[in-house]
Amino acid sequence: MPESMSSNIELLKNSEKFRVLVENTSNVSEWEFRQKTIPFESHRDEYFYAMTPDWDPEDEGAVAVTESVLELASNIFDEYANYSHFRRITPKRDGSLSFIWDDEEGNYVYLDVGPGQTVHLYHDVIDGGKWEGVSIASDPQIRDHLKIAFKFLHQHDQRFCEIVFGKSPTSSLFSILSLT
Repeated sequence: MPESMSSNIELLKNSEKFRVLVENTSNVSEWEFRQKTIPFESHRDEYFYAMTPDWDPEDEGAVAVTESVLELASNIFDEYANYSHFRRITPKRDGSLSFIWDDEEGNYVYLDVGPGQTVHLYHDVIDGGKWEGVSIASDPQIRDHLKIAFKFLHQHDQRFCEIVFGKSPTSSLFSILSLT
């Protein structure tokens, strides 16, 4: 690995602000660096109590948030979102988890992930307009709108890559997944 690349990776590894995947795409077996956090783990106290049945003292019958809901939310978070402009996570009485992103500059995303691979998405974003839909996670329309909804979170990724590595992600050997 070139010396300058090594120093840039060390800078990233020691940074609390960035979650990245850096890889040599021409020969992945040469080297690979991954630093990954568990999505929304730092917000565990906002939903962990809801992982037991009847968790809401004001509303009997609240369904527990399950591991499968957490796994689906984690997968969506990893694939589309990041902590940039993340506001909160809230358990819902039906066993789902809702997430809100808002940059207070015209981009707002509400995502509710529930049992049975259910995804409820609402976005009002500058580059993608308003849209709302409920479906299963594998639905191509929901997946397309997840990309549209979270595009504003990744607009800074290319600039970051150019600053750190001197190249854009599409023309370099590097892929920056997300800023946190």
